[in-house]
Amino acid sequence: SDAVEFKLPFDQLKDAYDADLGGPEELDGIAADILTVGKRIDAEGLILSVPVGSDRLPVVTLRPALVETVSSAVESASSTGDLTIACPSPRSNLFMGEYVRGYVTRVDPRYGTFVRFLDGLSGLIPKLKKGLNENLYDTLLCKVTALDITSSPPKILLKRVTEGEVAKKREAKKSKDAKRHEKQEKKKRQPRVGDVVDEVKVVDVNFARAKVHVLNSQYNVRARVHVTMAGALAKTKLSKKERQEREGHKITKSHPFWGWKVGDIITGA
Repeated sequence: SDAVEFKLPFDQLKDAYDADLGGPEELDGIAADILTVGKRIDAEGLILSVPVGSDRLPVVTLRPALVETVSSAVESASSTGDLTIACPSPRSNLFMGEYVRGYVTRVDPRYGTFVRFLDGLSGLIPKLKKGLNENLYDTLLCKVTALDITSSPPKILLKRVTEGEVAKKREAKKSKDAKRHEKQEKKKRQPRVGDVVDEVKVVDVNFARAKVHVLNSQYNVRARVHVTMAGALAKTKLSKKERQEREGHKITKSHPFWGWKVGDIITGA
């Protein structure tokens, strides 16, 4: 097959460089230690941009963190909504609070640190938000703190965050999602009027009423229900003595609870 040529800038070989890196000459020295003409590089690459014009080569990066970020974002796009880190482009639907990964292209003492993503999209860590504490060419994990989508490309303000902060946020989201799902499932399993529960276990029984536990696994809950004889409870309020007398009545063969004992499993409920 025909070979495809790419441009690999020397600042795209690693995720981080020495803080005291001087300039292009030192990048040349780093590249000379890594690259050799004709040598096969056993590493995944990511296309950073495809310039307009047939005479211009696509730009590729070997930064492991950027490659992993894009690969993970593609895999999680069809998952259960896990918190992901993006490497956005001008066509991405960015939102406030999104976690993004890019690399430092410039540290300007007047404004702060400029972070670049895919296809030339850039964001700024403002000077007042510790934007002068970053190292040139480093790969950074950031959070979108402000976004102006009225301009093209959008204007993006960023805040540097750590992997630990994202992991903590991810766990909190998973816990919240799990609780929401459990609540929805529990709501689905709640008994409704008219449901046939099939089996109940008697926990208490007397002449006027019986207390049972629903054993139907469909609900996955132990719901208590009261079974009351038709006409057993008068509409008028009974005195304590009258209630005791009524509840002291014997359960005969004609009584619906005839033969029921605590611990019995009653079917057809």
